[in-house]
Amino acid sequence: MLVFWQSYQAEKTFVSKSRGIPKQTHTGLVKACIQWLTLKGCTVWSNNSGFVVIPGKPGRKRRAIRFGHAGSSDIIGFVSHAPAPLKHHGLFVAVECKIPPDVASDEQDAFLLAVFGAGGFAYAPESLEDLEMWWHADGPSGGENLE
Repeated sequence: MLVFWQSYQAEKTFVSKSRGIPKQTHTGLVKACIQWLTLKGCTVWSNNSGFVVIPGKPGRKRRAIRFGHAGSSDIIGFVSHAPAPLKHHGLFVAVECKIPPDVASDEQDAFLLAVFGAGGFAYAPESLEDLEMWWHADGPSGGENLE
């Protein structure tokens, strides 16, 4: 656990060149959340979405290739939510990391609502501490220890 915390602290901040003020980075928060969720028994991974434009060969048009689902969360995966003999029951987990003042887009909100509406667990933390509080209050543990 100590190695995880040191890793989180190292990823958590960078010093802004303009003001010298430590700021939490989005990448650092995503990595920390993935590590923490993994320690809690979830199988999660970073999920990217977007598109790339590939230049065409001479005389041909360039092509745009879209990957991922528009609005899908930064972190997706599953957690086993059943007693030991029934480990084949899992629930989808979606985590959309946001560093203030950033807010979730309409597409991201719709994705989180769809996951929640289908019985999965969806949340948009602003910090690792925020994710921990949600996990123990309303998240998959629901106050229980799933480890």
